[in-house]
Amino acid sequence: TKAELNTLEREFGSELLKKMAQGASDAQDVAEIRQLRQNRDDRIGTMLTPEQKMEYDLRKSPTAANMRLQMDGFDPSEDEFRDIFAARKAFDDEHGVVPGASISAGDMEGRQFAEQEMSNQIRDSLGDDRYQDYLRQTDYDYKSIAKITERQGLGENISAQVYDMKGGAEELAREIRMNTGLPIEERQMQLGQIRTETSRSIESLIGGQGAVALQGQAGGRNWLNNLGRVNPLPIVKPTFQVITGGTPNP
Repeated sequence: TKAELNTLEREFGSELLKKMAQGASDAQDVAEIRQLRQNRDDRIGTMLTPEQKMEYDLRKSPTAANMRLQMDGFDPSEDEFRDIFAARKAFDDEHGVVPGASISAGDMEGRQFAEQEMSNQIRDSLGDDRYQDYLRQTDYDYKSIAKITERQGLGENISAQVYDMKGGAEELAREIRMNTGLPIEERQMQLGQIRTETSRSIESLIGGQGAVALQGQAGGRNWLNNLGRVNPLPIVKPTFQVITGGTPNP
């Protein structure tokens, strides 16, 4: 069975990598890749009992591999990992996307609703405190902030303070942007003040060298600069995603 599974994974990896090497993915590509993943899942289901398949998926599925990359620092218990995996595997099976693929407005709306349902399920299983820790440790911006504070010899509590400050500043900036009763010049001035004050507060926490390092990061530079914009620029955060193993056949 192990040999058959290894052969299946190599075949699946080869087909998937060849499909993704054909240029930017469109809706048809996404559907075909989703079908490839479903076929893989179905074939594994014929080789293993339901209990064995669950244990296999917990160790070998793309969802589990992505979780191990994303949750570095969260340190979940076995029960927490299994609960999060159940929610995320169901979401990935139905709404997983290929990096770089375009999504229609209708599909995006459905995906966002399903993502919120997944988040609610994870929150219910973890509880509020652990859920907030989970959100931080799986957020690219938090990881970027934590890397800088660690290099400055500062504790994780400082990373959390900077991250919370970021969230508060962004929420305040959002309220100002939506206040169309204010002239655009006034909104621009208030947003500039938020950016300046946030930068000063961050420097007081992580020092001048840390603040310069944060500004030098693409992520930190982008969200700080966006605080001062009436029309913030779109930011696409890097996505941790393990597709599978395998190499295309020649």
